[in-house]
Amino acid sequence: MFSSLWDYSLAIYRTNQLPRLPILYSTRGHKDRCIEIHHAKVHKKGYFVTNGADRTIRIWHITKGKVRLLKVIRLKERVYSMAYLENYRLLAVVQSSKEVKFLSLLSGKIEKTLDLNLTSCVNVFFMKDKNAIGVVSSAENAIRIVQLHGEEVKGHGK
Repeated sequence: MFSSLWDYSLAIYRTNQLPRLPILYSTRGHKDRCIEIHHAKVHKKGYFVTNGADRTIRIWHITKGKVRLLKVIRLKERVYSMAYLENYRLLAVVQSSKEVKFLSLLSGKIEKTLDLNLTSCVNVFFMKDKNAIGVVSSAENAIRIVQLHGEEVKGHGK
């Protein structure tokens, strides 16, 4: 299990000793608070992805009980929410804009930007069984469901 601690560090806990949760490893996470932590699998390797109030997304790999930082993706705006799209190996990211950006997990490159014509997007979540994402707009008090297809999330441009 992963968590973000008050001092901006990330911790990995052993869960097979419940109700105790001994910390296996901890490391400095972000320069400001960590907002989300997601687990991701690519080519049978486990990663976890964090986003922080410091306008970065960080990709981590766990090897032999140690956490290694693989990549820091620096963004112009703070990320409000992200979701890992396992079928595409992409991150769906919402910031303070009305768009969803699709970033390659391992390269950090923006693959696609999708304008949802919403006032503000504050949260995104993946519905794996439906191959769709839900995007929450606080201004409209609504959730927009976007069906994903290969051509919608791969390739450049809007």
